[in-house]
Amino acid sequence: MRRSKLRNVFSLLLAAVLILAACETEPEPAPEPEPDPEPEPFAVENPEFPPDPVEEPDEVPEFSWDNATVYFAMIDRFLDTTDEPNAYGRLNPEDLRDGDPEYGLFQGGDLPGLTQRIEEGYFTDLGVDALWISSPLEQIHGWVGGGSGGEFPSYGYHGYWHLDWTEIDRNFGTEEDFAELVETAHEHEIRIVLDVVINHPGYNTVMDQRRFDFGGWTDEPLPEDWIPPEGEDWLAHHDYIDYDGDEEAWDNWWSGDWVRAGIAGYPEPGTDPLTESLEYLPDFITESPEPVDLAPVLQTKREMGKSSVEERPDATVREYLIGWIVDWVREYGIDGFRIDAIQHVVESEGGVIANAAENYAWVADFNARLRARHPGAFIVGETW
Repeated sequence: MRRSKLRNVFSLLLAAVLILAACETEPEPAPEPEPDPEPEPFAVENPEFPPDPVEEPDEVPEFSWDNATVYFAMIDRFLDTTDEPNAYGRLNPEDLRDGDPEYGLFQGGDLPGLTQRIEEGYFTDLGVDALWISSPLEQIHGWVGGGSGGEFPSYGYHGYWHLDWTEIDRNFGTEEDFAELVETAHEHEIRIVLDVVINHPGYNTVMDQRRFDFGGWTDEPLPEDWIPPEGEDWLAHHDYIDYDGDEEAWDNWWSGDWVRAGIAGYPEPGTDPLTESLEYLPDFITESPEPVDLAPVLQTKREMGKSSVEERPDATVREYLIGWIVDWVREYGIDGFRIDAIQHVVESEGGVIANAAENYAWVADFNARLRARHPGAFIVGETW
């Protein structure tokens, strides 16, 4: 019994010694965490891109639009080859107030950037048959208030706020740049499809009103490079523009023969399907059978030497628009068009805003005129 007690005491003493020894021993350092894996590089920087080409078939089928691979490129957001300031006196990032977002500005992408990528084989390696590009045509020069509350200045970098259908926007390049793009694309067996808008022109802006001398003002006209002072949003310019008076001044813009708009002397857009405008944009009166003179704002541009636009005797609004678009096929040999908001180009007098019989007749007329210039031309329209 005594021996058993002694063994228990000895065991307790030994355990205490081992515990004390363990406390004096320094703990081993924890292993360092594995570093995060490097992010995958973009395709253009990946040494394994493009992948090895597949074996060419013995017979390459003849090109067909039915099975074409089409790449859409928004010119302004694709590739900038010049790093020059924006054209026409448009704002650059350094011109903004502190905290104003930049994403409504032109970002510098241009036509030579597309040509460069074609020459490098970028599109060929992707198997692209046709390059659909945002409209390179001249957009309104000024900005409008972007966002739900005018949080930033917004320009027509996307190509949907046309000013002149006969000129290339200088932010994108020149007519020579456009011709080179089309020629280079065709040399690489790539077709060019142009995005165009024929439902509406762009908004009025402070810069365009001052530069082309149209529109009314509530007081002294704002300078063309005006931006709102600190504390005011980018919709503040509307407080200085008189939309309800001075019909003669507003008639110097598109005139009521060309568009519906909620301003003095113009047909009122209203809220019904026939007369409402898209996002408050002026709405071309494409259904009118009446001949019109060249729009006053385009007459002004031509007199200033800023446009090559010409009168088209006895032409309607529809015929002017179709003629301008078909001219790009005649002069540069482009291969097709994507028509913006095609189901709304002509609304029915019966109140049908989309897919009206009159609209189908317009599309058939446009198709016939285009195919007369380019029998293999392609047309696709935006619908929703």
